[in-house]
Amino acid sequence: MKKLLPISLTVMLILAVALSGCGGGKSSPANPESSNTTTIYAGIFNTGTTASLLKSTDGGNNFAELTSFAAGSAGTIWQIFGSANSIYVATSKGLAISTDNGATFNWYLSGDSVRSVYVSGTTIYAGVIAVSSATNRLAISNDGGKSWTVSLDSYQINTVHGSGSTICVATITGLAVSTDSGANFKLYDLAGDTVNSVYVSGGVIYATTNSGLSISSDNGSTFNTKLSGTTLASIAVSGSNVYTTSYNTATSSLELLVSHDSGDSFASKTTSDVSISGYPYLIWLSDSTVYVSGSTSGVSVSYDNGGSFTSVSGLSSLKVTSLFVK
Repeated sequence: MKKLLPISLTVMLILAVALSGCGGGKSSPANPESSNTTTIYAGIFNTGTTASLLKSTDGGNNFAELTSFAAGSAGTIWQIFGSANSIYVATSKGLAISTDNGATFNWYLSGDSVRSVYVSGTTIYAGVIAVSSATNRLAISNDGGKSWTVSLDSYQINTVHGSGSTICVATITGLAVSTDSGANFKLYDLAGDTVNSVYVSGGVIYATTNSGLSISSDNGSTFNTKLSGTTLASIAVSGSNVYTTSYNTATSSLELLVSHDSGDSFASKTTSDVSISGYPYLIWLSDSTVYVSGSTSGVSVSYDNGGSFTSVSGLSSLKVTSLFVK
């Protein structure tokens, strides 16, 4: 039987999962005080119904708005993904793609809400929530977004992630796993629970549900459950370091959990530990560097695998809904 949650918690998890993302690309400096030329893209929630896309080329000290993105085009920026010189921005009004590091954008899947985007090689995977079209779906493009094929028709998708030819899709009815780059999928119901988020690292699948963390090292054939009985939202993994957000019933909020042994044990991080406004909300990775946003405002960064955090100064007063670090 699927675990039912209070409406307020369900809304919180939907937002936390839909807004979560994964980083990648260039390493950040080992010391936050050292010279930093890391490029960061940040999706910002504005008052009203618009969103802005910001870019920093100095590790987050200063940000400038990418006016080429056109703030009025997106109600919410759900996720940002980057590859080489390309930036993919999943929004509530479609998918924006730039092939020149944000200088210009083209829009695809317009009219629908694209909740998640993942790119492997030349293949784009977009989790689409139907607004103007007929059904929810996983949309796949091999030509930069010019044409799309449909997979997982009618599935409501939370997040998409993968590694090599393995593509995993977290849905409200289970975890879909493909080992042939999305040509075919097999659905695992994980005890009938909603899969809130998924991350693939080192050939291991990590899936968060309303009942714990499911881990598979054989492409979904078998799963081990950690944090059993715990409602989990975002997930990000780097080597043996696992980061996730869990629902704390005592405070009715999310908290950051950190593991350094591939998910065997976790330590909790408080809001003061993470140095954000509100509770820990979303997680992004850039190699071993960890970024965590606050539910109210701000983003903090850890250069020591979650041991300590410092504020990203250029985002301290902003509501950040997605991040990507190159």
